[in-house]
Amino acid sequence: MKETVTRHRKGRIVVGVDGSESSSGPLLWAARQAELTHACLEVVLVSQLPLMAYGYAVPALAGVDPASQAKQTLDATIHSVLGEPDGLEVVPIVTRGPIAKTLLRIAEGADLLVLGARGHAALVGMLVGSVSEPCVSHAKCPVVVVHNQEKAA
Repeated sequence: MKETVTRHRKGRIVVGVDGSESSSGPLLWAARQAELTHACLEVVLVSQLPLMAYGYAVPALAGVDPASQAKQTLDATIHSVLGEPDGLEVVPIVTRGPIAKTLLRIAEGADLLVLGARGHAALVGMLVGSVSEPCVSHAKCPVVVVHNQEKAA
């Protein structure tokens, strides 16, 4: 009798963070889901370069390496929220580009995309833009939006 080997594809959960306190809830939620489903957790920080303020490009400061700072921010965020995750495969990803489009590209083929919602008022949200709205509208995978609460219990 021929033995059949079933290979289980490890799932992917993608979570977008920005280094702010509001990133901790979505990251913790995504990590718990990854543990429950034995999925790989891809933690993504997307930087927009050049840095924009009021519609104008802000010149880089001398001696400042934005890519290095983004990597440090991502590592610090992961460590402060998850500590040393035991048994959880965490893949930190630092990239740049338009935030929503970049998250959508990275989440292609993922099992889940997890994002935060800062809860801006409608007018402020229109002015600063939304990441979660276009991701919810255009993602090819399920999307969970974790609202800004205490570490999303």
